[in-house]
Amino acid sequence: MLGLSARYVDNILIEAKNIVGVSSRAEAAVLFAAYESGVESSHPVINPATQASIWPLPMPVPNSTSPVNHLTWRQVLAWVWIIAIATPVGMMTTAMAVLALMFVFGTKPT
Repeated sequence: MLGLSARYVDNILIEAKNIVGVSSRAEAAVLFAAYESGVESSHPVINPATQASIWPLPMPVPNSTSPVNHLTWRQVLAWVWIIAIATPVGMMTTAMAVLALMFVFGTKPT
């Protein structure tokens, strides 16, 4: 009718299903039918599925509660910044504490 291939239409439907945040075409069709009948207050795409928030920040290593690491890219980026800032600050603080103790106990740094 419009000259569109079945594969093209299938890909568009899969993309729309992912945007709306549902797991099946049937679920997407139910949302669309509810919108068309006036049950939904807004179009489903305007209120996409909620994404995992960055906070609280889960641990970056597997543990007993989460044996597999499922961090989002934002959470990975947050951990990179935390580690990049905390490591030099921790090393500097430790070095200052060692020097202070050496001066207090009268030893000379070598």
